[in-house]
Amino acid sequence: MSDYQLGDRVTMTGTVKKDHIELPGVDSGFKTTYADDTLPRCYDVDGGIDYTEGIIVGRRFLQEGVTKRLDDYGTHAFKQSGTTHRVWIISYDLRRKPVMCFDHQISKEEEK
Repeated sequence: MSDYQLGDRVTMTGTVKKDHIELPGVDSGFKTTYADDTLPRCYDVDGGIDYTEGIIVGRRFLQEGVTKRLDDYGTHAFKQSGTTHRVWIISYDLRRKPVMCFDHQISKEEEK
């Protein structure tokens, strides 16, 4: 059983950034990686503020790998074994896209 349930209030210390790195050479393609990133920021306030609280709305498993164009009709993703990451989908504002967070980037809020 997981540590978090749908609707749990959590505190975030960071988010997940998805990167596409171009592969050199004749074969056109890219490598997909996932790394730690900063908190979402609201610039409506003077100086800006970081969003640190949110609600769990889902969970996903991401896997790094390489995507290559095989022919004129499409691409194929080659997943890299042993690179699976569990991420939590966190909603922090009704009008903004939810963010992904690794396990070490969130903690459950204490009941008040």
